Formats: sequence, structure tokens, C-alpha cells
Amino acid sequence: MTNQEKRRQAKHKKRERRVKQQKYQRRLLRTKRAKRPPQPAPTGRGFFIQQFWDKLGLDEALEKVGIVKEGLPLSAIFIVVLLMGIMGATSLHNLIDIVPQDAGLMTMLALDSLEEKQLYRGLSRVSIVQYQAWMSELLKSLQADPRTASLSSGVVMADTTQVIKRYSHKIPGVHILFVHSEKVFAKGMEIINTHYADWSKDYPLFTAFYQPDETVLAERAAKKKQRQAGVDGRKPAQVLAYLKEQVAGGNKPELVTVAGPQLGQKFIAGLIGLAIPWLGVSSNSRVYTLKGSQEKQKAKTLLTKANPRHWIQDPDLGYRFASLGTATSSVGQVLLVVAEHMADRVRTLYLVSVDTDEAEAITRISLVLGREQAKQETGILTQTLNLLQLGRDANIRAENATFDRWFFVPWFIKAVLSLGFKRVVIKAKAGFTYTYKGQAYDLPQLWGLLPHKEFKVYQRDTQTYWLASLLVELKGVGKVKLVFVRQAMRRRKGMLESVLMCTDVHYPDKNVLRVYLLRWRIEVFYRAVKQNHRFGQFHAQNMETNYGQTLLSGVAYLFENLLRFITPTLAQQPPGWVRDKYLNVIVTFTLAGAPENPDYVIEFPGWLLDDYGLPDWDSFLLPARSPTLC
Repeated sequence: MTNQEKRRQAKHKKRERRVKQQKYQRRLLRTKRAKRPPQPAPTGRGFFIQQFWDKLGLDEALEKVGIVKEGLPLSAIFIVVLLMGIMGATSLHNLIDIVPQDAGLMTMLALDSLEEKQLYRGLSRVSIVQYQAWMSELLKSLQADPRTASLSSGVVMADTTQVIKRYSHKIPGVHILFVHSEKVFAKGMEIINTHYADWSKDYPLFTAFYQPDETVLAERAAKKKQRQAGVDGRKPAQVLAYLKEQVAGGNKPELVTVAGPQLGQKFIAGLIGLAIPWLGVSSNSRVYTLKGSQEKQKAKTLLTKANPRHWIQDPDLGYRFASLGTATSSVGQVLLVVAEHMADRVRTLYLVSVDTDEAEAITRISLVLGREQAKQETGILTQTLNLLQLGRDANIRAENATFDRWFFVPWFIKAVLSLGFKRVVIKAKAGFTYTYKGQAYDLPQLWGLLPHKEFKVYQRDTQTYWLASLLVELKGVGKVKLVFVRQAMRRRKGMLESVLMCTDVHYPDKNVLRVYLLRWRIEVFYRAVKQNHRFGQFHAQNMETNYGQTLLSGVAYLFENLLRFITPTLAQQPPGWVRDKYLNVIVTFTLAGAPENPDYVIEFPGWLLDDYGLPDWDSFLLPARSPTLC
């Protein structure tokens, strides 16, 4: 090719590139007055939510539980708030700007305008008890249709999640909590949820905000007052000076628990001088010399070797106590008393003044332990039991209850069974005593009793498990089954080992594993509602408003999952696709008929009707057509 031909070809290619660039060149737009006001683009989400709302009879449910108000109906407020995540709003304030953009939704709710105060005031007028009663009616409606009804083979689970509110000093119920994911303390709220699941569906049940009881709040107020006074708890002299001021002001403490750096001669002498009763809690490293012995022993050794002849039992507390006699320590002459938790055999060493008799010492220990137990029983576990009872009252028929290891507390497990559940499956916890063939073992020791040949292969989906079981006695619960699970790790060599405890010793091992695997559904629920339904994104200064917004986030998840479940063509589509392409599909909104009796029509795009269709609303059974469950 000659140079002239090359130049000609290069010129030709340059001209082609220029023509191609002009094709995609950004065009300038001109302005012009519109002949009629531009209309917001309606979507299909209002239609779908309206159908669920009507088919489940949720307007009647509001009236049944006494949720009524003048002006804007609460049903409209509930529908708008539960659409918050689906519409992409970041807050109720932002929601007010987005809702008017959907003409179909505004028409369906008969709204000409919407104000922020209408949402806040509407949600705040509903009590938490009423919210829960309305949710109960919704769940009862689901039990009327065989497709959405709970099954006896299904599972009810409970768990907690944390919502961080670092800059929310005006939000009620916010307190200091330990953030497990970040290993720091921060202001926030602990939210308790119960959830139902079987292998074909799952949906949320009831929710509650954990609130510390009066005892905990009083303790926190006392510590806050102490900090405000500039008292450093690590400096015994400052604490003692603060206690002197309290006694002088007529606020003498009933009992002072002493531990750590405060457990010294000067501090104890100061308490005795103020006539304040005290109870020392020994660390395992503190050294004592028992009366009649020259040997110095650490508290850990004393607790391990101690074999008292006489124990005093307190069945209500679940503890037994015994005196180890007097001893010499860095504090001086003291009386040592051991307290043993009867369920897990964990021991704690306490000390009091040598002139205090054994009965008085045990009374002080019982007082401290009673306070701790009261805080626990009125805390998360008790609120969880209340939510589980609400689920039973709402006709949830699942016979199985499952929890993570945190809930492994014997009295709690027994209380769950007393609610009518046939069995509890929970991850077993080390540190408890498991009696096998008359001998006590801890959890790690039981692994050594199972030879490799005892493990049976179980295939679930694409995952392989190896299962073996032992029948043991767990104090406070009775005879239980421990299912030992081995699972190959996918990304690295080795086996993942865990132990599941089931209260039903006749329940097959593979079913125990199946029940616990369903517990993952509540983790999926937390991830979905936090990412897509603004769960925890509340900012109101009213507890009822925040509770209502949180509850409706769960209802939005329920409706979205229900849509996928009752529409076979959507079953294989991911939730994000259903929300973006199906719920939020752009539709045409038309008005037909006479103005005095208008007929509103939503026209869906042809691809949606041809490829996926609409749910079969007519096949949905209304609650009135189904008998009430016992």
C-alpha cells in the first residue's frame, strides 16, 4: 500500500469516527410552557399492598383492637409507613417528599396532600399493646390460608439485634449497650424479635424493645450521680469520700459490694467506721490462709478443693451456700463463704468481716444474687417469653422452638416448654455439667466419648454433615439429647464442630439439625429489613411512634415475601428484583366512568403480565372462611 493510499484510508477512518461521535453527542434541550401540569409517575406497589391489606382484613383488624382516629385513617398511615423502604425513603421526613410522586398511591389512599405531623401523630396515638394486638390479627389471617398457615413441623425462633443511636439523646429507651460487632460500648437499643419458618416460607411474628427495669435504672442513676461528682471507681479513697457524703446526707446504702482495688484494709475499715454492711467478692488470684493452716492458697484452689459437709440450699435462687471458716487475707481476718450455682456447679467465693455470723453472711449473698437474678428475669429472656406467648395466642402451630447459644439458660428452656412447645433445640454451652451414665462431664469431654464410627452421614441440599448423639441429664432441664455435628468447611481444611441440645430425646438427629438450620431465617430477616425496609431508622421522641415504625418494617418484609410465595413465577426471583422490577414497576393510571362515580384503572406493562402475571387474589382465603384454631 502506497503512502497516498494510507493517507486516504486514515482520512476515511477519521471521518467515520467523527460521524459515530456525532451520533452519541449530547443534545441541548429547550424549555417550553407545559399545556398541563406534569404528572408523577405511578407504580404498582400501591395496588399490591392494597390487595394484601384487603384480603387479610387489616382494616377490620384495626377496628377490632380499638385503633381508630378522626381525620386521616390509620390504615393510610400504616400503608405509607410500611412502604418506606420499598419507596427508598430514608426517614419519615423524606417519605413525605416521595409519596406525592406516586399518583396511584395518592389516589388509592384518597390523599390530596400529606404532612409529616400526620404520620408522627397517627403512630404515636397507638399503644404498643394495640400494635401487638393488630399484628396478632394479621397473623391469624395468615393461618386461614393453607399456603401461608404455620405448620406443626415448623419452627419459632427468637433473637435480638442492636440498633446504634450515637446522636439520639432525645429518643426514649436509648441506653448504653455493648456493640458485639465492633467490640465497643455505644448508645443504642436492643430489639427482640420472634420469627416463624418452615422449609417453604417464613415471616416475622412479634417484636419488643428491651427496656431495663427499675432496679437497673436505679443502679445506673446512682453510678451516673457518682461520675458527675467526679468519683473514680478505680480509686478507693474517692469512693469512700463519696460514701461519707451520702451517709451524711441521709442516703446510707443498704449494702455495699466490694471487689477489685476497693477490697483492701483501708476501704473496709472506712466502711466499718461508717457502719455500712459490706460483702466482698473475691477474685480467683486473691490469697488466703485458713485458720489452723500455715499454707497460703489462692481462691481458685480453695473453690476447687472445698468439700463442705454442710450446705444450705436456696431452691428459689438455685444456689447453695457453705462456710469455709475464718481466714487471714490482705484485708485482715475474714469469714469465707462459698456459693455454688446448683445447675452448672459454678462456685464464687465471698468474704465478710470475721465478726459477722454465717447466717448474716448468707443473707447478704442472697440479697446480691437475688438482685442479679431479678435483673435477668425481667430482662431480655422474660420479654422473649412474652413474645413467644403472643405467638401461641395468634394460632402459630409450630411445635419446635430454637435459639442461639446466648439463650442457653435452664429456667428459660423449661419456661419455653411450658408455653406448649413440644421441644426446644438450642446450641449447647460449655461450662455446664452434663451427666452421662452417672458421671459428670463438661461439653469438651463428651466429644472424647464418641468414636468416629458413631457418626452417621446426613446430606442436606449440597452440604454433608456427620451426626452422633448422646442422652444426658442436664440439671434444671432433665433428660436431653445432645447431637454432635461435624461439617466440612468450604474455604479451608478441617471440620466445623458444634453441639445441639434437644429436649425431646426421641426426636431424630437429622430433624434436630433441620430445626436449628431454620434458625438462620431470622438472620436473613435482619439483613433484609435493615438494608431494604429501614428497620431501626426511627428518630421520634415518642416510644410508640418508633415501635410502630419498627413493626411496620417487619410487615413490609412479610408482604414482600408473601408476594413471592403466592406467585409461582416470582418464586425463583431474588427479593431485590421483586422489589425493584415488580413492586415498583411503572404503570399507567387512568380514570374512567362518571366523575361522581369514578373507576380507577392501573394498566401494567405487557411484559410483566405475559412473563410473570399477577397473584391469584381470588384464591386467597379470608379469615371468616376458616374456623378458629384452638
